[in-house]
Amino acid sequence: MDKNRKYELLYASFDRALSPEEKYFLEKALKEDPMLRKEKEEITEIRTNLKTASFRFKPGFSNRVLEKIREEGNRVIEMDVPSQLFSLFRKVAITGVAAIIILLLSIYLTSGSLNKSSVLGVDSFSDDNLVSYLLYEDFGE
Repeated sequence: MDKNRKYELLYASFDRALSPEEKYFLEKALKEDPMLRKEKEEITEIRTNLKTASFRFKPGFSNRVLEKIREEGNRVIEMDVPSQLFSLFRKVAITGVAAIIILLLSIYLTSGSLNKSSVLGVDSFSDDNLVSYLLYEDFGE
């Protein structure tokens, strides 16, 4: 039987009734595995101690705990928002700069130079042909 399955059956035996097949496998595993028997003894002892133990808290304990939770919750929200926004802005800015650098390098590598016409993708304009550029249409030539 799988070691994990043995322990699953052992823990399940404390919380629910096992089927006859499960009970048989668990009893067989307990006979064969001394570590499993020791685990069962420890669990039994812990559960017995927890049943007999009584827990008492000082008056106002729940109010103190809830107040502490409220304080921590407010402090985290107040402190973290600006720092998170700055961190996010920094990541976006660095990514943007890296993208621009990669774009400029690719333009330089494909055209052989890095000048205004290669970056814009057009040759220099003159007043004479400006209207032609603005009215240009591609007719599939």
